[in-house]
Amino acid sequence: MCQAFWELYAPEIEAEKRASEERGECRTLISQIIKKIQRGKDILSIADAVEEPVEMIRPIYESVLAAPDADVGQIYEKVYLKG
Repeated sequence: MCQAFWELYAPEIEAEKRASEERGECRTLISQIIKKIQRGKDILSIADAVEEPVEMIRPIYESVLAAPDADVGQIYEKVYLKG
């Protein structure tokens, strides 16, 4: 029974695990960008520091500037869930 369960649900479990890891990476990136904005860094220096293209971090950067009191979860929802 246990083996059959794993064979049946392993792909779904692995997909959820990958999705969870991606959410964690996105939240870490948002947190880094928030801290750098609070330190007065511009988008070019932030992109360089986090080693990501400006185009990728621009939505996060602009969301943080538009809502400076928002937390990581709120920025994540706005940028990635289009909330």
